[in-house]
Amino acid sequence: MKIKRKQGGFTLVEIVIVSALIGLLAAIAVPGFLKSRSQSQQTVCVRNLVVLDEAVEQWALQSHKKTGDPVVEDEVFSYLKKGKPHCPAGGTYGFNTIGESTAWCSFTSGDTPHSTNAPPQS
Repeated sequence: MKIKRKQGGFTLVEIVIVSALIGLLAAIAVPGFLKSRSQSQQTVCVRNLVVLDEAVEQWALQSHKKTGDPVVEDEVFSYLKKGKPHCPAGGTYGFNTIGESTAWCSFTSGDTPHSTNAPPQS
């Protein structure tokens, strides 16, 4: 008498159900991840702007600069311990004149351009 042994494995229905559940969980999690990533990049950018503003203030005081004088980027970066900061969102940092909101950053998140402490209007 032969004993039939059941072959191990998953049925097609089980695989489809598990795949659908994984897809559903990914559809819920990915937008939240992208939003938190964008928010953290903006937070780091704002912190870098605070550091740049402080460096400009220190440079202006020690160089006897007045309100309205232009900012010399290379001289300001020498006041930073880590050198020129890198924008995590791929933006660029720039400077207004002394006395205004000094440092600014412009970056693009997806297709939307953003700006923190807007650059000077031309």
